[in-house]
Amino acid sequence: MMCAFFGMPELSEDPRLQTPELIVEVLEEARARISPLVAEREKMELFLSGAEWRIPFGIVPTTGEILDSPQHKARGFFEEVNHPVAGKVTMPGAPFKMTETPWQMRSPAPLLGEHNGEVYGALGYSREELTRLGERGII
Repeated sequence: MMCAFFGMPELSEDPRLQTPELIVEVLEEARARISPLVAEREKMELFLSGAEWRIPFGIVPTTGEILDSPQHKARGFFEEVNHPVAGKVTMPGAPFKMTETPWQMRSPAPLLGEHNGEVYGALGYSREELTRLGERGII
């Protein structure tokens, strides 16, 4: 099917492409023939037309494409939060949505060492020990 998709239906008859073991042997040759055909198309056009052919293509989006994704926007995936140092930032929100237990952003990402007292305190370190470790540059 992929051979026909790229306009090379004759390749589907090549006996070297009939089993995965043989395909490995001609991988570089196949790459050399297909790469220019992929390069001349936009990635979204290739992805969408591949879906019409039922070919499982994937894309690697840029950061801007992720932020502008209609799917992410429709589900309200990204959240704006006020960070104490960075100011207003856009962060990923809930990985999935549940109606009875809705997710909400409780706080921005912590600052470096912000919870050291809680974490090391739970491990048995005293405030004095934490102060000494901090003064020595250990934490």
